Amino acid sequence: ILSKRSVPVLVFLHAMYATSNCRLIVQDEGVLKWPTIRVCQTYKSELADDIGIFLNAGGQMHVDKFYLAESGCYAVIRYNGGTVFKTSEGDLYTGTASHWDNVKSYVDAGGFHLVNDVGTVTIDKPLITGTGDGEQDGGVHFKTSGGTTIRLDGSCRNSTFKGGTWFEGNMTFQNFAGSDGVFGAVPSSPTDNIFFKGDITMFGGNGGDYYLMHRNRNIAIDDGATITIGANRSFGIGGEINVPDGAGCSTNTIVKFGSWGGRVVLDTGDGRTNRLDRVQVLKSLEIASGTTLVRSPGSGTGTDTPLYIEGNNSAYADSAGNLKVSGGTLKIEGSRYAQASKYAQVLVSGGKVSMLDDYAEYLNGLSTCAKLTIENDGVFECYRIRVSQSSQSEINVNTGGVLRVGYFIMYGADTGTINLNGGTIKAYSNSAIEKAGIASSFLGGNSSSANWANI
Repeated sequence: ILSKRSVPVLVFLHAMYATSNCRLIVQDEGVLKWPTIRVCQTYKSELADDIGIFLNAGGQMHVDKFYLAESGCYAVIRYNGGTVFKTSEGDLYTGTASHWDNVKSYVDAGGFHLVNDVGTVTIDKPLITGTGDGEQDGGVHFKTSGGTTIRLDGSCRNSTFKGGTWFEGNMTFQNFAGSDGVFGAVPSSPTDNIFFKGDITMFGGNGGDYYLMHRNRNIAIDDGATITIGANRSFGIGGEINVPDGAGCSTNTIVKFGSWGGRVVLDTGDGRTNRLDRVQVLKSLEIASGTTLVRSPGSGTGTDTPLYIEGNNSAYADSAGNLKVSGGTLKIEGSRYAQASKYAQVLVSGGKVSMLDDYAEYLNGLSTCAKLTIENDGVFECYRIRVSQSSQSEINVNTGGVLRVGYFIMYGADTGTINLNGGTIKAYSNSAIEKAGIASSFLGGNSSSANWANI
């Protein structure tokens, strides 16, 4: 037992090796610094929950790895409020994988806390909910001072802890297990279950089939953070993503949806809402259900817009849409811009995009071209649309699509195309449009006629 009442700091240079029927307990400001710890072992299953490592509140373990060399052993590692400080990159659990079959890592009420300031740290074993009364609600907390990576892999997909997953500090999180299970047990009803506190890059999937993060697993993001969410293989987010709003919120939170070869899908469910500040789509995002509300105070162009979508900067490469709205609603609040550029393709097919607040404007290609397509019961409604501010920008209203717009506008004599191919265009008006005197100039509202020469 190491605590402030015994030996406050122990530093050893060699592996710790313990055999049957013993415990290592670190707590109450006790500190253990030991590069490799070979987990306590017994061959008697009935003793398993009493043998092993117990890291309690106030304790610190500075370790390179937990190691297990023998098969058929029974032991526990119980995390209950103390902190593991990883001292080098690599796996936290090492040794032959099958040897760990009977060694359980329990997350008790105090939770599992891991500080990673060394690089990439991998956890490939399940983190299991505590077993005693009052010991079943602990969460998993990953912390860093910046620039490191947490990778969850392998059988970590079988985790069952109940207290949520916390990411604190500027880090990259990689879900190489490609499973919702790395976040532990699914809450019985929708609740905040994943917490981002810092600038986080979330790599949502690696191998395997498409998976959906459960709809009861809401994601809470701190004010002022920048969150980048992408995947090597496509995966879905089923819970609500929420950024704080109102009193006490000082700066915008930017959520960037990246690619890395896969598609991020927001499949939030009917009657539920993602509440975000600013959204940047960097290659691939699909909105499949629910409402995604973007409420940014930002009013500039480029990446300062509430919604910014970009392609690959050289050609129209993603026929499925860099932003695809296949269900639900994407709503932009306020008198703001939304912008697509760099050969971005926006496909509204089955879902709805709404930008009807006064003076809200959709920029279809600013500096570099973009393509907007509405079809198959898709609806795009906007106060006004800038058809093109670059060569070769397109708006396509195909069969089943509805484009509802106050008026079209042009700045400069750029080239572009409006293709009417079986869909419907509806004129929208309100008091601001009427007051400006442009309701009767639906195509070319308050733009110089010369600007329309190449449209």
